[in-house]
Amino acid sequence: MNYPNLLPLGYARRRAAALGLLLALATYFALTLWQIALPGLHNDEAQEAALPALQLVTGQPISAFRGAGVTLGGRTYPLMAQDYIGAFHIYLTAPFVAVLGATPLAARLPAVLLGALTLILLYELVKKLASPGAGALAALLLAAQPSFVFWMRQGAYVTNITLPLGIGLLLAALEWARHPMARQPMARQPT
Repeated sequence: MNYPNLLPLGYARRRAAALGLLLALATYFALTLWQIALPGLHNDEAQEAALPALQLVTGQPISAFRGAGVTLGGRTYPLMAQDYIGAFHIYLTAPFVAVLGATPLAARLPAVLLGALTLILLYELVKKLASPGAGALAALLLAAQPSFVFWMRQGAYVTNITLPLGIGLLLAALEWARHPMARQPMARQPT
């Protein structure tokens, strides 16, 4: 006896694409977290995030780069890690250092998670531009791309945040372009 397919084909494709995204994330985490502590922190990782995060967590004074900081409650909080690198990663790394201690994993895990966010945003962007399957394929290809894996696990703090922000902005622009009512000026309210 033949039973009709109770689920539409679109549902099966979306489910397969979601599984593809999960495969991409699993691949990415397997590649980035494998031997995450090797070869130890390089100078940029320590200077730009790990040490200031440790100082922040332990209540030690933090020297603000070129004196660029905000003093609150007698403590100075840096605004910049270098001339061209903001302090975002210092504050992002601090909770990981508080929980995991002063370890390479604590310093690198925030960057790895930003890479995972990049994969999810890429999936969403390509899904909206093409199809869920294409989004899953794009995420899987990026998840296994050696340069992406290396730089996201080593904590290249300029690019780690730039990628998800850039793709997020493209998603926002796509939504804006697809909804013309959002571009209409608001009607003036009577005064």
